[in-house]
Amino acid sequence: MTDVTARFGVQRGRYRSIFGAAENWNAPRFSWHDHYPKDVPPGCHIPEIRVEILLEKAAEAFPDRPVIHFYSTTWTYRELLARVRQVAGNFQKLGIKAGDRILFVLPNSPEYVLLWFAAQYCGAEVVPANPLYPPKEVAALLKRTKAKMLIGLDVRLEPCTGAIEEYPVDLFVVTSIRPHLPAQLRAIYSLKTWFSGKIKVPASTKLLRMESLYSQKASPLTAPVSTDLDQIAVAQPTGGTTGSPKLAMITHRNLMAQVCQNHSMARHEPGTDVVLAVLPFFHVYGSTVLMLSSIGGAATMVLFPRFEVRQLAAAVEKYQPTALPLVPFMFQELNAELLRKPRKFKRLHLVSSGASAIDAETREKFMELTGACICEGYGLSEASPVLTANVPETNRPGTVGMPVSDTEIKIVDAADGTREVPIGEVGELIARGPQIMKGYLDNPEETRQTIRDGWLYTGDLAVMLPDGYFKIVDRKKDMIISGGLNIFPSEVEAKLVTLPNVADAAVVGQRDRRWGERVIAYVVPKPGSKLDPKELKELCRPLMAQYKIPRDFQIVEKLPVSFLGKLRRTELRSALTTAENTSLIEGDQNSASSRFE
Repeated sequence: MTDVTARFGVQRGRYRSIFGAAENWNAPRFSWHDHYPKDVPPGCHIPEIRVEILLEKAAEAFPDRPVIHFYSTTWTYRELLARVRQVAGNFQKLGIKAGDRILFVLPNSPEYVLLWFAAQYCGAEVVPANPLYPPKEVAALLKRTKAKMLIGLDVRLEPCTGAIEEYPVDLFVVTSIRPHLPAQLRAIYSLKTWFSGKIKVPASTKLLRMESLYSQKASPLTAPVSTDLDQIAVAQPTGGTTGSPKLAMITHRNLMAQVCQNHSMARHEPGTDVVLAVLPFFHVYGSTVLMLSSIGGAATMVLFPRFEVRQLAAAVEKYQPTALPLVPFMFQELNAELLRKPRKFKRLHLVSSGASAIDAETREKFMELTGACICEGYGLSEASPVLTANVPETNRPGTVGMPVSDTEIKIVDAADGTREVPIGEVGELIARGPQIMKGYLDNPEETRQTIRDGWLYTGDLAVMLPDGYFKIVDRKKDMIISGGLNIFPSEVEAKLVTLPNVADAAVVGQRDRRWGERVIAYVVPKPGSKLDPKELKELCRPLMAQYKIPRDFQIVEKLPVSFLGKLRRTELRSALTTAENTSLIEGDQNSASSRFE
């Protein structure tokens, strides 16, 4: 027994599943399987079921176990399933049928989980969107997916109502967090909804309040409509290989494989886990690793609509979670809060981190404060998302662990990906397994570039160590990850060049201990004009989500380009690195790097 299992009394036992998954010890073996924990098989027998069946099986095995805690609300598995069936019946009465798409613009809430499963019950496909998106980005998703229904939150209506003006939908459902709040917070929330004003939609759009979907005028759906495992369950916005937003088609078969893989590695007893769900469900990490894997194991989820470190720390003490998936900046803030006010962790066993690398200082301080180790993993939306993972018993800090079960990974030359490189040499990471997406929605060319002969080309540079652990070295492309959210430089640049007096622009990521990376913009003014960084930042606010707005603007005369006119983004990154190093040596208290301390 390791120090972690000894301290928290968590023992790994034989894999048990409530939905028909089983160990497969006869699956193909690779070198890393020799370093797996002894009780983890190389593969899984994945049941031929759709993801909505996970909820049915959990409700059958643990009907009275809480599935959701959210402020003053607690729902059991029995209650959630009954609500899902009733709402699915009303969806069907409203005309939602198999293959229709529903766009979610919601934070984590009981309604998110309920509506997600109701959509699957009807055979519909979910398109998740960040509720911080401005109207134009929501409208773009509506148009590209041809969504039939849009779901939003009553205190953040502008992204939805603005989008509907540009691209009307048949149905607009407005949800609310108010019913779940304690009495003292309801008045404040009601005031916010009052300031949101009257909801205005085009005559062609039917407006529905969430409570109307509980109406018993329609008969509940007692069984899912579809049995197609290869149907899209989620059309997940992602960047693809070019940096322009794509939609990864993730099927029911993909998601079931991922749930089985997560369970096989974690090996927790069904009906015993408590998971703090602060990572957003609109991100594939949150929806798969948190929501689906939790429900597949009849776990209890403590939901948070957004990250508030003191609320999170208080929930640790109240609910004593067994699992805590976060991203690096959240661990940094949690460490600071635990130093301010220590909390007791009595059952915490599986602590995972993704999105970007976590620094050693944060990792070590968390273990000092809680006794639990942070296990890093690696994945991407196109893989539903997990490809590699560490587990507490074999955790290797500084790596992203070993491939999860039924997953094969190679490191190939970064030039064209046709030659496998030797162990220890850097190259592009490619992977294949049952969790790999079907492709990109309505984009066969990008699909052909990304999936070749069954292998997913990730665009990430990595190295395989002799014992089968992997390290991510850099990203082959230029995507920025800030606070666990993906930012595509070309998308931000396209908005910047529309601003008054901006002739050209380039965006890069700069290291940031809190967010992983911050967005830095280099902008070239038009001849004879001047640019003010503060003014530029204000002009960006209506054009893009807050997390995409550059933190700093560098005004330059020209951008470095090749003789073909291609931007040399690496030179901009090098300039930032040089500036950071210089400021550290000279002690510049106003520099970006001094704020790392």
